[in-house]
Amino acid sequence: MSGTLLTASQPNITSVGNLTSLSASGTIQTTGMIYGNGGISGTLVTASQTNITSVGTLTSLAVTGNISGANVTVSNDLTVAGQSNLAGLRTTGAITAIGNVSAGNISTTGLANVQSLYVGSGGANINGYTKITGNIDVTGNF
Repeated sequence: MSGTLLTASQPNITSVGNLTSLSASGTIQTTGMIYGNGGISGTLVTASQTNITSVGTLTSLAVTGNISGANVTVSNDLTVAGQSNLAGLRTTGAITAIGNVSAGNISTTGLANVQSLYVGSGGANINGYTKITGNIDVTGNF
């Protein structure tokens, strides 16, 4: 038999050979895997994708929930709006804070430029060279 099959539905076809093109206007359903040498493109519409291990380079990423990770590396600026609780922060560059910084201990081996400093009842331990430009106001013992 040769020629064009004109009946629309063919439920008993088990193989079609190699196709050079396939167009579908509806849903494609499979119980197996879909493989492609040239890539698969389009929009993935299922919400959760647990087996994606790499996404390449993103130009933008918006997150409405939490970001969890063992390590987060930022090569440019990191901006945190609102409350930020960090268990540890290590940097090879400068840390700039606009607003208040509260910490149990702040340790630096480099230069610390401080516009205003409030030291609570625990006191301050400063080891090494200290340069103060401007006035010193002392209430109590110095």
